[in-house]
Amino acid sequence: KRLIEWRAKYGKDAANWQRLARKPGGDDWATDRLLEQPELSEEAAPFLAAFDDLSPYRPKVAMSLGLGGGVTFPDPIPLDLIREEGRQLRYVGDDLEDFCRIVRGLDRIYLNTEHERIAAGVRAAADKSKR
Repeated sequence: KRLIEWRAKYGKDAANWQRLARKPGGDDWATDRLLEQPELSEEAAPFLAAFDDLSPYRPKVAMSLGLGGGVTFPDPIPLDLIREEGRQLRYVGDDLEDFCRIVRGLDRIYLNTEHERIAAGVRAAADKSKR
């Protein structure tokens, strides 16, 4: 959970931090930021990898905000895609069901984090327009 929340919050900045940390002489601030990333256990790695592989295929829902524009919310990764990914990874029976449950759980954490971030942005824009 912590890793997904960290990635949602800092993921776009992390690539720049990596670039700064790799420069000759390095950048201590960027290195420190990268080291704050929560670690992933070896047994959890295949589930996060599957989640990452499937995320681009998630549907999105667009919501109009009238004259204020609109916003797009991510929807859950379809279960049939998760199940097919599990089968390709050779999970069967109860192991396949566990795989689906774990990836769905990761997806729920991601969705909650993203929906909160998007809603906060909409609230901030609404507050700004009232001024």
